Amino acid sequence: MRNHTVACNVKNKHGTLAANMLQLAQRADVLGDDVRMKIADVPDQTTLARIEEMGVREVDFSITSFMENLNVSTRQQAGSRIMQMILGMPADDVGLRKRANAIGRMVLKRGRFTRDEIHKDQWLTDIGKELMIAGSSESFTIILEDKTKVSNSMLKKSKTANLRRHANSFSFDHAKMELEAYYRELAADGSLGA
Repeated sequence: MRNHTVACNVKNKHGTLAANMLQLAQRADVLGDDVRMKIADVPDQTTLARIEEMGVREVDFSITSFMENLNVSTRQQAGSRIMQMILGMPADDVGLRKRANAIGRMVLKRGRFTRDEIHKDQWLTDIGKELMIAGSSESFTIILEDKTKVSNSMLKKSKTANLRRHANSFSFDHAKMELEAYYRELAADGSLGA
């Protein structure tokens, strides 16, 4: 199914599924050893459209995974030493171990609009859309202008299907048929992209 994977009940096993599929493809000589694979949730296009339409007033997300990869300039500016301590690469293994236990969150909010301003912050809206599209495994919450909350747990595209029983399990043929039908639905409504 091109670059898309449709699976039953993956939950938080994306990494395991991706590793197993990659290993299978490499052993079958379909993919080379230099190929990497990541499985991410398909963002809900309806929610993306709503974010764009309403605008974002607040974004709250984890920066824990960014902390180990971000390199901050050490130029002497106001606050740069603090930013270097928080986000820069530690100088030694001891500092790296200490920071590995740190948890970071970032909250971005818009200021108050004046009466004649358009009540939509495009910068925050773009950040909210990017968090959703990127399929971050870290938790985030987006608060729209109408105070609706959107979180990463709501953004997964999924469908419930009733599968026929087969002994103590379910019918694999029926499960495959349901997955194929779901893939066609996703392709038809544009959720899979181009």
